[in-house]
Amino acid sequence: MSIISDVQGYLKELVMDEPFIEKIVFGNIYTGVLLDNGNMGMVMNYGDKKPRNDKWILSLIGTPAFKVSDLSHSDSLTEVSVGIAVLNALSVPFIDKDFLSNYGLYIPKVQESNWLDCIQKGDVVTFIGFGGNVGDVIEKHGTSEVHVTELNPIRYITSLYSESGRTEGPLGIELHNARENKDVLSRSDVVLITGSAMTTRTMDELLEYSKPARDVIVYGPSCGLFPVPFFDRGVSHAEITKILDGTRAIDALFNYGFMAEYIMRRYNIISFNPITKKSTSTTVKDKTSGVN
Repeated sequence: MSIISDVQGYLKELVMDEPFIEKIVFGNIYTGVLLDNGNMGMVMNYGDKKPRNDKWILSLIGTPAFKVSDLSHSDSLTEVSVGIAVLNALSVPFIDKDFLSNYGLYIPKVQESNWLDCIQKGDVVTFIGFGGNVGDVIEKHGTSEVHVTELNPIRYITSLYSESGRTEGPLGIELHNARENKDVLSRSDVVLITGSAMTTRTMDELLEYSKPARDVIVYGPSCGLFPVPFFDRGVSHAEITKILDGTRAIDALFNYGFMAEYIMRRYNIISFNPITKKSTSTTVKDKTSGVN
């Protein structure tokens, strides 16, 4: 069973009153969905930035959320982005310290929450997606190798021209095409997977390739799903996104486009919650305490 199917299964048991779709926003980077209970989810969209079929999109407004979440299994990346955004929105009430403790998961205090501390000197570290934490790992953690796999790695190649001639960057990073994922991940000590792997439908295979790694981390704005299925598949740390004000978030996505995440961070509309397993706890799956 896929991780998406597992997330849907958990949420269908946990959600007491199914909400409906109120608004959908498509931007240059993100797709966002607001539910009529005020919860909102967003993900990176690798499909059409402007859907070709307005009638189809409009038909989703007022539709029960779980029906629309089935789009996460589609072959269309545009439809997948809508489905995952809905699941992120449905997950919002359950990204909660007390609630997740029922599953043996722990959200540490801010001062305890550097989830990169699992990286040790000399580790081989691989990023799926060129995220902002690549520089932090190189500068602060003394790794021996840093690899980054990308769908289009040539976009990240830079050139420096000086009296010495031309130098190709980035320095300290070995870029790979995503076709090399299996080989690179299987020999990594630490793997960091961007949450946008959910919208490219590659998360399951990436987690499978990462099984030999000591630590596996999922992170990023697209990673807003109920986290238990990640840990069931060997993830050691997850930075789970939670939209704190759905109405303001959907407005930011509509009005600020690619700057929306910056606006949400600036005005505390979004939070990033580092989650790990409790060190002295057995996972207890108590599904009897639903949250609306």
